[in-house]
Amino acid sequence: MKQNGICLWHRLPQFLAVPLAWPPTHRNQWFNTRRCLAGLLCSAGLTGGLTGGLIGLSTVLIADAIRPLPVYAYTHEELVTVQRAAGEDYNALMRRAELAARAAAQQNFDRDILVNRVAITVLGQNGGQTAPLLVLDVSRADWRSRPDPQRWATYYSSARRLLELEGFDPSPEFTPGTSPQSPSAVPAILPP
Repeated sequence: MKQNGICLWHRLPQFLAVPLAWPPTHRNQWFNTRRCLAGLLCSAGLTGGLTGGLIGLSTVLIADAIRPLPVYAYTHEELVTVQRAAGEDYNALMRRAELAARAAAQQNFDRDILVNRVAITVLGQNGGQTAPLLVLDVSRADWRSRPDPQRWATYYSSARRLLELEGFDPSPEFTPGTSPQSPSAVPAILPP
């Protein structure tokens, strides 16, 4: 390929030279621009001049347009909070936490095909106390084979103490046939 009697093939190394005094970001931009222009020059020279260069350019543009972009799977992490209802014991709170984790995992897998793993942390709240109840960490393949949160969850045994539910009994103790005493029926203890 000659232009004004000068062979551009011999000038290609000079054309691609990168000024070393420039910062790395500018050098990368310079190199990318020069590489694209050199590719156009090469395609024009190999395919027979300006017409071939346009054909080469259109081929490159079409190839770039139909080439699929790289896709990367990722892990989705989420915090879910479950508030303890009045009169609810620890076991009922844990059942609700498992249901919330199961629903969150299923929704994330259904919503985004690129999610290959979910990590759902369920926090329990009792009054002003907050503690982690469980973490559901499962891959898409494992969840598809067995969508059971009890199988894939890690439970925190200290949550009962942290939420102050250790000695909690939701039902008052009384025998059938008698009614529990109201606070006004309890005799007051007066100091002497």
